[in-house]
Amino acid sequence: MTVAKELRQKSSEELVKLVIKLKGELLEYRFKLAHGELDKPHLINQTRRLLATILTILTERKLNWQEEQAKYKLLTKKTNEAAVNAWKQHLEANKAKLLKSRAKREDASKK
Repeated sequence: MTVAKELRQKSSEELVKLVIKLKGELLEYRFKLAHGELDKPHLINQTRRLLATILTILTERKLNWQEEQAKYKLLTKKTNEAAVNAWKQHLEANKAKLLKSRAKREDASKK
């Protein structure tokens, strides 16, 4: 299994913790490199790439969540519009009945 597939199986909270850990390691590697103590300088590039992969996955999840929210809002808006239209059609279809019942109530309240 590739690294990206393994990372996608982790939760967002785990990925955020891993980002924090990797940023700390990257800082440590840079200090060691500046002091000439880093024996394996390729670790900096590996860490940066892994960090970029994780951040990409987190961004994808965020965008997917936003898309889902937008779809939900659109769906509820369409549903609400359909309900309002159905109610208006119901009122138009039963307008005569409603006017008669209103007139009866007004007559009853006058007596």
